[in-house]
Amino acid sequence: MAIGFVGCLGAIKENKCLLLTFFLLLLLVFLLEATIAILFFAYTDKIDRYAQQDLKKGLHLYGTQGNVGLTNAWSIIQTDFRCCGVSNYTDWFEVYNATR
Repeated sequence: MAIGFVGCLGAIKENKCLLLTFFLLLLLVFLLEATIAILFFAYTDKIDRYAQQDLKKGLHLYGTQGNVGLTNAWSIIQTDFRCCGVSNYTDWFEVYNATR
């Protein structure tokens, strides 16, 4: 919003300094986004592993006291996507120790 304001003000006032600042800020934002995208694709495997670990931790909290939102989220995900666990159904064996 602030960058847009600088650009608008620069265009209204026809001020080269404000327009240059606007351009440089937009260029900086673009370069940051491009860098993040490149890093995301370079580290996709690590991000995937971390996400799976966090999701499996969430499985262990399924149905526990005070985690109604998490329990509902897992129930909805499994119903809508017709899937079980994070990787497959064996993820639930770790949670319930093959008792259910």
